[in-house]
Amino acid sequence: NDIINNEPYSASSKSVPINFVENITLVKTVDPDTVICGGLVNYTYVVSNPGTINVTSINLTDDVLGNITLNGTNTATPPANGTYISGDDGDNVLNPGESWIFNVTDHYISSSVTNWGNVTGIGNVTKKLLWSKDDAHVAVTYLSINGTKFEDKNSKGTRDPGDPGLENWTIVLTF
Repeated sequence: NDIINNEPYSASSKSVPINFVENITLVKTVDPDTVICGGLVNYTYVVSNPGTINVTSINLTDDVLGNITLNGTNTATPPANGTYISGDDGDNVLNPGESWIFNVTDHYISSSVTNWGNVTGIGNVTKKLLWSKDDAHVAVTYLSINGTKFEDKNSKGTRDPGDPGLENWTIVLTF
């Protein structure tokens, strides 16, 4: 029976609403979020389907690092070594409640950057393009070394008042 009108239900005379949600989300994080110039950071991307319908044709990109695909390859220049971590049950379809995790290591951080991850997919029912994006910020710090070459008159290893600075010296640091 029709719940609203208490009449016998006929598939030919009634339409039945079907409630479904097509959705995709992206959460991007970075660790560490502060590095020394030239340092190493790890970006983690979590692609999820909080909806009720399968999502296919997943495409994950980063505006700085390039394409990050299910098989762990990536087109960043220089390569950023993208890696698929976990989540897919093997069917290459982002099922409802499923989350796929990807990791990208970037070795070439030379200045502070905010970069965006973007994920797209196709909803299995409407065939419309679904998308989500998220960003992560890395702050870069720079090291500096300064000092003065001086004559240590009392050989204590520290500069005392009266210890003169020495000019025209070149100091070479090796690390």
